[in-house]
Amino acid sequence: MKHLFRIASFLLLGIGTANANWYTGKIDRMQVSPAGALIIYVQANAPHECGSYQIVFSNPGAAGFKYIFAALLSYEAQKDSVQFLITSCSGNAGIFENIEGSPGV
Repeated sequence: MKHLFRIASFLLLGIGTANANWYTGKIDRMQVSPAGALIIYVQANAPHECGSYQIVFSNPGAAGFKYIFAALLSYEAQKDSVQFLITSCSGNAGIFENIEGSPGV
């Protein structure tokens, strides 16, 4: 599973992240919007820089999306922490395009 995260990370690293911040937490629940965006509610010590515990992967057509979705389902089932690279805000939701696993955290 660790390699799956690395594959997904490398597939998406080309996206600009000059002002990006990592946000770590455990997945509380996930939803898929009618447009296909992945909406994740995170259990964490504090809200992220956009002001909430909600983060969104809004580009389901992106390279690596299936790998990221599969990895997130696995981490949700295992109750392990995940680091999300939040690159921008949409309202108070953080937009992410990259993840890293944090097994055992």
